[in-house]
Amino acid sequence: MFFSKFVLPAVAFLGAAAGVFSSPIASPVVGSDLVARGNGGDVYNRCQQVYDSCEPHISAIVQAKVVADVTVAIDAVVDVMAVAQVDLEAFVGIDITAYIDVIVAIHIKLFIALFAALKGCTFVTAEILAQISACINAYLAVLVKINAHVCGQIGAGLPAYIQAFIQVKLNILVSILAIVNVGISL
Repeated sequence: MFFSKFVLPAVAFLGAAAGVFSSPIASPVVGSDLVARGNGGDVYNRCQQVYDSCEPHISAIVQAKVVADVTVAIDAVVDVMAVAQVDLEAFVGIDITAYIDVIVAIHIKLFIALFAALKGCTFVTAEILAQISACINAYLAVLVKINAHVCGQIGAGLPAYIQAFIQVKLNILVSILAIVNVGISL
């Protein structure tokens, strides 16, 4: 019972990271290149920018009056995360150990706000859920490349109702779409 309530949703949330471990490992970077690329503080600053950029769009989801409003807000969140994903790729191989707690905290705050808005919105469609699931999976895959412990701590830090929402709505939906061979485009 304990396993299924607490560990299974965390494992499901981190399932996206499994593909990262099977991908080729990036070549090591020499010291001067690491200095030019930044440090853990730069990673945190970029993650904070992601939250700050997504927050108004998440608020728009809560205030949405029609499906089109939700779609526009989700598209904006996906765009922000896609740009951040490319930016964060530059930090692969950088030690973020000193900043891991604040990076995890900002992502927990982001995902709680996003999933609470989606859960409370009556205009969320299957396509929107699939789109946000694919976007978050890709974003988390980059975070795992930077530090594998980040995603585990994010998953463990999410409240139970958010973990249940992820398990029920997103994972099952994506599985069903894969079974019926429906593509998801970002």
